[in-house]
Amino acid sequence: MIFYFSGTGNSEGIAQLLAKRLGDRAVDIVGKTPASYVFSPEDRVGFVFPVYAYAAPKVMLAFAAGISPGGAYTFAAPTYSNAAGCTLEHFSQTACRLDGGFGIKMPDNMPVFDKIVETRETAIEKLRAAASRFEAVVEQVRNRKSGFDIYYGPTPERLTWESGVRFLEEPSFQTTLYHVRKDRCVGCGLCEQLCPAGVIRMEGDTPVWTRENCYICMACLNRCPAGAIEYGPYSEGKYRYFFRGFDLSRY
Repeated sequence: MIFYFSGTGNSEGIAQLLAKRLGDRAVDIVGKTPASYVFSPEDRVGFVFPVYAYAAPKVMLAFAAGISPGGAYTFAAPTYSNAAGCTLEHFSQTACRLDGGFGIKMPDNMPVFDKIVETRETAIEKLRAAASRFEAVVEQVRNRKSGFDIYYGPTPERLTWESGVRFLEEPSFQTTLYHVRKDRCVGCGLCEQLCPAGVIRMEGDTPVWTRENCYICMACLNRCPAGAIEYGPYSEGKYRYFFRGFDLSRY
């Protein structure tokens, strides 16, 4: 079984494609109870998630900590846009022990930072490489390979055990800067439907963020069909990305 958390589809897409190729099942962890799953040594237990600040998202760490693998082969296939740091080591030590881990570099979905600015061209370049990398990951998981195969980046221990852990200990991503361009919003309610944290509610034809914190998944901003959602001034004019598969003509 392959458990995933995803906002803009990178991790969902990888999990679904992995499950299809391996004859397995992909399960969205949102709203699921980890203790309800039972495994045997013949099984595979996978975790697919985006890397946030060089660690797995809090929601995935909490879910994985409640999984009892029962001797099954455990692996993670995190998606990341730049470097992963010691994400896999941190996950294995704090959530669920991993036998293997295989990273896949994917386009960035955070158009609110100036450090990483994705464009359509750079996204397509990453997707082209990711399609090839995915094939290698399929074989690694199928063969129950042990060990970690991922790009750590410079000073990975510091990136995860200082920056990543500090990020995890802080309150989740602030929602106060989200706002809607009313000249663009069509009131479709897709953002409310997509929000895994359940913090968006439609009031009439306008989305409203009902809590101060969310999962930082960026589903609402990137997948808005009208491009009506912004995050302060930081997202204005930047490329919005969500995974549409490895058919590059769809971007």
